[in-house]
Amino acid sequence: GKGRGTVVKTSMDLDVIKMESVQVGDAMLPVGQSTVTSSVHLKKLEASTLPSNSVVGVCHPKNVAEYETSGAAASISGGSVAGFLHLVGVEEGDKDGAAKMTFTSPVEGALPSSMVITGEGVAWLNG
Repeated sequence: GKGRGTVVKTSMDLDVIKMESVQVGDAMLPVGQSTVTSSVHLKKLEASTLPSNSVVGVCHPKNVAEYETSGAAASISGGSVAGFLHLVGVEEGDKDGAAKMTFTSPVEGALPSSMVITGEGVAWLNG
């Protein structure tokens, strides 16, 4: 129906990256400098640790390639996303290890990349 995404159940390996803010306070800065500096740290997560109803962004393939080449967090944290997925649920993997994920997507077909990003407290609310 109208306003509903495509429900996809997949066992593909997703690289889940969580963006975390790292702040440096006055005590950690050189003498005389008093501004708080903030940077982004990327932390790799197991897909099976994502809670149900999470919302993740699908990274653009060019940003993923740049990140894999340079290792620069800004390639991912400063780039735009190709779209968003609503993760309905995750089932533990079998002996092959791949977790089965159920998510809604605005379109059918393959994802632009296998890297998705998440942050703190981004969830889909039913109401």
